[in-house]
Amino acid sequence: MKAIQLGSLPTDLGLSTQLMKFSITANKLTATLPTELGLVPMWKFHSGRNRLSGPIPPELGLWSDLLIFSLWSSHNITGTIPTEIGLSTNAIVFDLQITQVGGTIPTEVGVMASMEELFWAEMKLTGTVPTELGLWRNMWIMNLGSNALTGTIPSVG
Repeated sequence: MKAIQLGSLPTDLGLSTQLMKFSITANKLTATLPTELGLVPMWKFHSGRNRLSGPIPPELGLWSDLLIFSLWSSHNITGTIPTEIGLSTNAIVFDLQITQVGGTIPTEVGVMASMEELFWAEMKLTGTVPTELGLWRNMWIMNLGSNALTGTIPSVG
């Protein structure tokens, strides 16, 4: 099946106060993630396998009801993981694998106590895995493969 050409992601999407689930996976969407999306009461955001580019806006940390966030295989997503993402304490799935996101893993993500599935493989992550990730009691999948991480894996408990 051929991907659909969608064009760009409008910034006024952030004005949609009732939008809770946004899924545009496997298209040819070209855009940056608008900071205005942080104003939307989002609980599911799926946008993998698109042509999105640029960094993850820190404003997305305002998604306090966020359950699932996925940008997998969005090769042009860059920058670092914003520390504000740790404010999404209800998140259970976080998928950034196969992106150009790099830098260190912020310790603030350790407070995302509901986290069950973390897919941060094939990125540009460096440094150590924060001990705070050991606080995730519900975690059953953590994929950090194919990065440049060092040190030890945090113990759970």
